[in-house]
Amino acid sequence: MPRAWRPILDRDLAEEARQRAGSVLAQLESNWQASFSRGEWGLPLLRVYHGFAEGRPQQAALAAESAADAAAEVLALCTNPWLYSRGWAGTAWLIAHLNRITRAEPFDHAEIEEALAAFLCRRPWRDQYDLVSGYVGIAVYLLESQRPLSRTAVECIDLILEHIWALREEVDEGTTWHTQPALLPDWQRRRAPYGYYNLGVAHGIPGILWTLARCNRLGLGTSRSSTMLEGGVNWLLGQRSPDGLFPSWFYPGSETRPPGFSWCYGGLGLCTVLVSIALDTSSADLLKTATHIGSLEAERSTNPADAGLCHGKGGVAHLFNRLYQHTGAEVFLAAARKWFLRALESVPNTGGGIGGYMSWTSEAQEPAEFHWAVDPSFLTGASGTALALLAAACAQEPEWDAVLLMPRLLQHEGGLQ
Repeated sequence: MPRAWRPILDRDLAEEARQRAGSVLAQLESNWQASFSRGEWGLPLLRVYHGFAEGRPQQAALAAESAADAAAEVLALCTNPWLYSRGWAGTAWLIAHLNRITRAEPFDHAEIEEALAAFLCRRPWRDQYDLVSGYVGIAVYLLESQRPLSRTAVECIDLILEHIWALREEVDEGTTWHTQPALLPDWQRRRAPYGYYNLGVAHGIPGILWTLARCNRLGLGTSRSSTMLEGGVNWLLGQRSPDGLFPSWFYPGSETRPPGFSWCYGGLGLCTVLVSIALDTSSADLLKTATHIGSLEAERSTNPADAGLCHGKGGVAHLFNRLYQHTGAEVFLAAARKWFLRALESVPNTGGGIGGYMSWTSEAQEPAEFHWAVDPSFLTGASGTALALLAAACAQEPEWDAVLLMPRLLQHEGGLQ
């Protein structure tokens, strides 16, 4: 299987992908400079990775230095501790990530870690547990930002593992975690009045399992976390339907949301996280299971509306690219190329956009309220799409996708056969 990141697009498509990403960057530079000051990562990430893609590491380093200089201002504007949602953890992760890949001076995490430790002392835990706006996202920041971990960072991890243990449910199929109805937006609560079990990467149980696996690999776990990980993987795999698909969420007696086909919901996002867990735990059996799930997803004919990372064609293409890079399976290479071609063609006939891209979005996520909107963001907008295009066209591993819970080739050199 491949041991280093490889571009997957042929020469002409790779050039088109780089040009489209450059067009997105140029428009962001002209019209969306303030997006970083509002806590959005897309522009600084794209600046740095575009510099690498164009063979200009000095440009990448200058872009990272500029982002680091703005860190104090951005952190002062953050109003929550989360990885996404303009939080402290996400902003600190961004600065540390850019400094690391450009070999700049390390970021000082002490103040952020102390604030997070104080926040994580809350008992009982009444907030979300998830990646986007919960303690899983804080764990990603702590585990992906620096080596070695400070004593305060380890304290934060211990607190997160305590919360995971306290909120678990032991059932016949294994171990699971319930999301209370009070934490759901109104439209979800109408469909799931008793809460639900969420199987999505963005808001669900895969993030907890990733955290447990990564902690165990780094020697931060306990026998309890190993037991929870085993039970959680068993429970998650037990939710597959007879046709091999996974619901987005469910609760007995409530409406079940159909399988998604995206990073945020569905088997495609889930199986890429399972690949990361398999590599962290050296489980060839789980890697084989994840690869099988991915191969079923490659056969699906669902067509996302836009090209964003979260639930669009760019994200689908990038996930298949990740699966190919880690497994070498031709089915994933073919799927990635197909979806990148669709992402390049995914310019709605609405005019405007950023590099031609717009997002199909709704504040309430209700189908009747979706509309096209200009979106510069990393997760749902044009900057994320551009980053995925660069990853398909260039030999630079897209380590930015650590915040999507993706595995890294450099982190798991050699992998599993």
